[in-house]
Amino acid sequence: MVAKFFIKLSDFGTAIQFLVMSKCNDEAFQLAQQHSQMEVYADIIGPVTSREYPTGSSVKADSKCCEQGLTTPEDYQSIAVYFENEKNHFMAGKFFLFCGQLFQGIEAFPTSTEYRRHPEHRPGYRDRWPGQ
Repeated sequence: MVAKFFIKLSDFGTAIQFLVMSKCNDEAFQLAQQHSQMEVYADIIGPVTSREYPTGSSVKADSKCCEQGLTTPEDYQSIAVYFENEKNHFMAGKFFLFCGQLFQGIEAFPTSTEYRRHPEHRPGYRDRWPGQ
């Protein structure tokens, strides 16, 4: 398997990418967990950012891998739980939102240091502070 070749080279990011492309998400998740590469795994299966699509595109900013049938909401939930256990509340909240667990996602954000550091991401921020 191609992924094993990259594991032998200690190129875990590429190995994770090949595992996801091969629809081996459980193995990719385990590899990411074992080698502290969860952010790499999350980036590979995470949502598409709007900058990847031209303005006016009919493609939804959903998930790169979800569109191709390579990932499921359960994959997002596994990532969210991992980040929650690691006390990375921002990433946990983000992936809880992606898997449809809105309440858990919203609850995680206020405890996130990233959220506190960037008040402009808070709902209603622009309403309270005009001109900023």
